[in-house]
Amino acid sequence: SNCKRILKKIFLNIESKIADDGSIFPNSFRGDRALYYHNDAINEAVILMEIGRSYGVIPKKSLINKIEKSIFLFLKGYEDHSFMDKWANKGIRGRVRPGVQDFGAGEKDFNNNPNNSWYYIFGYRYPDSNVSKILRNKYKIYVPIYSNSDSRWGISYKCPYTLISKK
Repeated sequence: SNCKRILKKIFLNIESKIADDGSIFPNSFRGDRALYYHNDAINEAVILMEIGRSYGVIPKKSLINKIEKSIFLFLKGYEDHSFMDKWANKGIRGRVRPGVQDFGAGEKDFNNNPNNSWYYIFGYRYPDSNVSKILRNKYKIYVPIYSNSDSRWGISYKCPYTLISKK
C-alpha cells in the first residue's frame, strides 16, 4: 500500500540522518540546544517506528542499531554536557557554549523530560537492549509516578507502555 511505501521511505530517511557514531543531523549539531534537539529526534523516530509497526512495517535491525547508538549518545550527553561538544560546537542554528547544554524543562529531573515517550516505547520493544536496561535501572522509567504526558504529541505513550511493561 501507499502507506507502507511511505513508511519505508521515512525509515530510510531516518536511518540516513543518523551517523555511525549516533549523532543525528542536524539535531546533534545545534549548539547549546543540541541535547534537546537530539532527544527530540529520537522521540520522533521511535514514535514513527511504532506507527510503522501498526501498519506492518517493521524497522530494520540497522535502523534499530542506529537508534540505540543515538540513545547512548543522549545518555552520555545528559550526564556530561561537554560530551556533546564534538557535535554541538558546529553551532547549526544555535549558539556555541562549550560544555553547556540548555536541555529545557525538566533538565534537573530525567523523568520530567517533556519529550520522553521514546524511553518507554524503546524499553518495551527492546527490553534486552543495554540502553533499555540503563533506562530501567538507573532512571527508573517504569515507575508509574513518572508516567505523565508527552508535550510534543499531546498524549502520553508512557502510561500504556509502563503498564504493559510491568512484569
